[in-house]
Amino acid sequence: MNDKTIPNVLILSTNFSSGDAITSINLFSKWHKDNLFCASLFFNDYCRFFKSYYHIGNKEIKYMPPFNLFRKPQETNILYDCEYNEKKNERTKHTRLKWGKCNSYIQYIMLCLNPLSIHMRIRPSTLFCNWINEIKPDFIYTSVGNYAMAVFICKLMILFPNIKFIIHGYDDWIDPSYALFFKKRFRSKANLMLKNIINGSTILLSTSQKMSNDYFLRYGKSFTVFPNPVQVEEKHDIIEKHNNVLFIGKIGRHNSDSILKMAEAIKAVNDKYEYELFFEIYSPIDKSIEKSLFCKLDKVLIHSWVAHDQIPNLLRKSKILYLPITNRKRVKKFVKYSMSTKMSEYLASGSPVIYVGPKGIAMTELLEENNCAFCVTDNKIKSIENAIVQIFNDPILVEEYRIKAKKLVYDRFDISVVSENFKDLICSYKV
Repeated sequence: MNDKTIPNVLILSTNFSSGDAITSINLFSKWHKDNLFCASLFFNDYCRFFKSYYHIGNKEIKYMPPFNLFRKPQETNILYDCEYNEKKNERTKHTRLKWGKCNSYIQYIMLCLNPLSIHMRIRPSTLFCNWINEIKPDFIYTSVGNYAMAVFICKLMILFPNIKFIIHGYDDWIDPSYALFFKKRFRSKANLMLKNIINGSTILLSTSQKMSNDYFLRYGKSFTVFPNPVQVEEKHDIIEKHNNVLFIGKIGRHNSDSILKMAEAIKAVNDKYEYELFFEIYSPIDKSIEKSLFCKLDKVLIHSWVAHDQIPNLLRKSKILYLPITNRKRVKKFVKYSMSTKMSEYLASGSPVIYVGPKGIAMTELLEENNCAFCVTDNKIKSIENAIVQIFNDPILVEEYRIKAKKLVYDRFDISVVSENFKDLICSYKV
């Protein structure tokens, strides 16, 4: 039953999966399902958390040439009292397998040449507007994420002036990693679009203090920090650890080199010290990447994607957790303010964390300031090797990091506190 004491919220996302989905669901954990709605271009099992789910498709999306030759939008679909149905997603999977690789290459090349050659446009359809009028959201919550979604949000602000908007900055999307040419032109236009959205929003949120500080200087507005919260266990049972290094997450251009270097580092320490470590990866990894990265390396186990509720147990049972962000200069600006969804989950697990990322970004600064992870900022195989050896040889330091990690999680990421504060903030703007 709809709870009248808290507002109805529509979560609007380009791709409601992985990190953005997990963060949103955790932040809204104090909401009743009947008060939550979602609209996204992506359809998956997370739809069960919502009273109604709008699968944005062909009534709202138009692919621009030449992308329209390789991809067609999925059919628009509205679900009520949502339960995930695997058959409803078969067409999405088929389209991705048929066109995904060709489309992604062409899209990436064109965006590198000119970021303003947006591959698709999203426009509010009559059906979408009628659905919003039906569900009557008090707030629309979104992380924006890209230029096409920014245009869509600006149009919604005009069409629905009585709905309050909540903007949550996850990363600095106006500095995309793919922009090689005309980057200043894109950044100028994207920055203006984001500024208009910020000025039209009621609540402004960020995922890091660094983002809040810089965005205040850039836009003259205050942003409240809300990172991904996690469930914190009072104590960990003594369990037998697997002799593994565990990575859970997406593998892409931004971190594939760091993944390969960890595999090489594990091989090196196994040869030198006979640790018999293996590298365990849970990722929806492309087969071509799997072959190019791991076919010649020993002790690498690749698993398919795992349900989110199974992750905490995997983390707790692992000898070492691996959290690579990026060391590529083109990606550094994009992730400068980001806080990986997995970071808080890793720190809460009690297992030691090896982090790879550049200096000068929010995550590196947070982990180094709190001395709670083994930080590698040069992305060298030897440095990763040294971190592995230190974890094996210095249990006192590992325990010291574990205690500090747990304290940081309690102070900043405890879901019982963060989600309650999140609810209180939004409810204070309901009237």
